[in-house]
Amino acid sequence: MAANSELLRQGLASPEPARVRASLALLDEKIERLFATDLIQLASHREESIRLKGLAAAARLGGPPALEALWKAMEGDPSKSVRLYAFRAMSTVAWPALATRLKALVTEEHFATRPLWERQKYVRLLGEIAGDDVAPLFESWIPSKRWLWQAKDLEMRELALCGLGWTGEAGFEKVRGIAEERGKPGEVAKKVLESISRVEAAAEQR
Repeated sequence: MAANSELLRQGLASPEPARVRASLALLDEKIERLFATDLIQLASHREESIRLKGLAAAARLGGPPALEALWKAMEGDPSKSVRLYAFRAMSTVAWPALATRLKALVTEEHFATRPLWERQKYVRLLGEIAGDDVAPLFESWIPSKRWLWQAKDLEMRELALCGLGWTGEAGFEKVRGIAEERGKPGEVAKKVLESISRVEAAAEQR
């Protein structure tokens, strides 16, 4: 297989995980780009561990097909661990159209049906890459003050503040100011600040 590129391609296209792994073991950085298309296609393999390897290759190689593979995995892979990896990878790639696509996704009607953890990942990613440009969007999501806060109101507030806090220093300071409020609204803001601080502290330790 190492001496025959066609055999190597057949190995990478195999539905058998063991054969794919054997083929991957024969690749190195010098020839990886020669098999870029084959590697990116691994992101659609039936085996979760192979999909992760395909996404890792997509993040390294870049280019439109690679970015589309990452987007597809982030948006709808059946494995939570694969979607989480795709979210992390997306934060490291250069894709000018990503902010526009994310903004369209988080403002569509069906976005609210996604799990909270997933919505938080989307708004965080959008906040990180679009910065101050999307701060007004997240601020518009913050429910107005009310006497009785419903669970859905607090969830929406947390999501909005999560996105706002990741837009940069100005957004973070706005969340800090909201955290000084009394009652549930302030508690939600404090929770968001703690979450952001934990993520940043973990990033600094790497």
